[in-house]
Amino acid sequence: MCTSNRIMVKINESDYSYPFSLDQVGVSGDLSLVDLESRYSIAFYNGFGSGKFKRTKMVSFTPRYIITNRTAHAIGIKQEGSKYVTVIPAHQQINYYWRQTQVEDPRIFVTMKEGEEMEWSASAFALNVLGESDIKLVHHFARLRGIPITRILKMTIKESMGTIFVSIEFPSKPPYLIDNQLDEDIIVSQVDHDKRWIMEKNAKTAYGWDDYNGNQLLNLRLTTCPNMPHATIDINKVNYHDKLISLDDGRTISVKVIARGPTRIMRVSNYMPSNSSMMLQSPTARSQIQLVIIGDEGLTQDDVNLVEEFNFFCRTNLHGIGLSVIGNNCELCYVYMASPSFHYETTDRHQFIECQVTKLQIDNQTYNATFPVIFTNK
Repeated sequence: MCTSNRIMVKINESDYSYPFSLDQVGVSGDLSLVDLESRYSIAFYNGFGSGKFKRTKMVSFTPRYIITNRTAHAIGIKQEGSKYVTVIPAHQQINYYWRQTQVEDPRIFVTMKEGEEMEWSASAFALNVLGESDIKLVHHFARLRGIPITRILKMTIKESMGTIFVSIEFPSKPPYLIDNQLDEDIIVSQVDHDKRWIMEKNAKTAYGWDDYNGNQLLNLRLTTCPNMPHATIDINKVNYHDKLISLDDGRTISVKVIARGPTRIMRVSNYMPSNSSMMLQSPTARSQIQLVIIGDEGLTQDDVNLVEEFNFFCRTNLHGIGLSVIGNNCELCYVYMASPSFHYETTDRHQFIECQVTKLQIDNQTYNATFPVIFTNK
């Protein structure tokens, strides 16, 4: 249906969509169409054709959500509040629609459907939130034994020309690693979460959050010390200085968070006063104590190269920033940045600066503009 350069569309037995303009080139959006059984979320994009049709305005309709399984296992997804499961075969992609007609924005649970007996992810993931997130899948036997028999998946969500692309794959490196250098098991649990996991002695164990949307802090205690003081660790914050925890039996354990590429490593070890005091000395003295660290903590040369003195850390995350340019009593231009973040940290060897914006769009706000969108990232 078309009226005054604005059109409405329908599919199957659905009602017509809201009207949208054909004149605004570079504009994308999504249409939610509901029939008797399903909700179809469809993206549209207004643009020019190519070649001899470069002056012709074209409207492209594509699925709003495309989910790609990049693993060698079948992946199952289901909508929050629903029992209906959609299976994505290995190395395949699907156009995602759902049967809950009352649900407009999908939030999905994920599991692995073949080869391993995995539970559903503990929390649902919103498909409209761009970026990367980690999905922790727990084996059925793990909750009975308390040992983290898990698989970790990485979900990447991007948007292009109105379509949201969701990619599910195994990460090249785990998001977190618990390095237990003690001669006894330790217990870790996510703050405000009742599940506790046993990290075996003298072992490195990959870790992911039980509730990705929850409080991302870890509680730590030893299996042999039920009266151990409460220890909460921010594993996202790199800190090359020891966090010391005193125990009732006179021992002191050290907790340190370091970074190795995209992985945050929480290292738990016995506290060595001589080594820790020397770590605060000058770079010349510190180069001499690396041999002592190798002997006492059993580190490899790669670990020695990571020993740095942490100086400063800053991380800022905002929901969004909007800037409006006004002139002649009217709005001329509007600039919007979605989810800007800034990360800055320095050590005695390196400086790390990272700025991210999930979406940047500049709109021409003048009346009847032929190109209302001046710039947008795809």
